[in-house]
Order: sequence, then C-alpha cells, then structure tokens
Amino acid sequence: MSQLDKEYSWFRSTMNTVAQILLGRVSWGLKLRFWGAAFLSLLDLVTDIYVCAMFVREGRIELARLNGAFLATSILLQVMLTVHQNAKVGFSEL
Repeated sequence: MSQLDKEYSWFRSTMNTVAQILLGRVSWGLKLRFWGAAFLSLLDLVTDIYVCAMFVREGRIELARLNGAFLATSILLQVMLTVHQNAKVGFSEL
C-alpha cells in the first residue's frame, strides 16, 4: 500500500474517504468515536482541575477562581445546550 501511496497522488484521499464511510456505517465505528470523544472530554476536565489545584498550591487564588469560573461556565453552557438539543420542547416553553 505504501507503494501505491507513493505512485498515485489520489490513493491516500480515496482510502481516507472509504475509511470514513465504513466507520460511519458500522456500529463499532460509532462506539469508537463516542468513547474517544468522551475520554478526551474527561481528560480535558481533569487537566483543567489540575491547573486550578496548581494555582491554589502556588498561592495564585485569583487565577484559580478565574479558571474555575471559566470551567463552571463552560460546563453550564454544555448542559444547557444538551438539554435544549434533546428536549421535546424548547427552553421558551418550559
């Protein structure tokens, strides 16, 4: 396959397209994307919390509070958008 990739400029883009179509059709592709995104999201949350703790340890309380406020605001907006997206009625009708 590496020879085909070197010889034909269209080979890699064709294989990428075929892989995307196959991953979109099979159930394990959906599960892989879901769990991959969930893992990365949780890892991001853990690193944000670690940075807040690091600021507190260094005595930079204002930066820790600011980072915590950004984190809380982000989570709140995500929850609101998720509820809105999955609700049968919009927020205006609740």
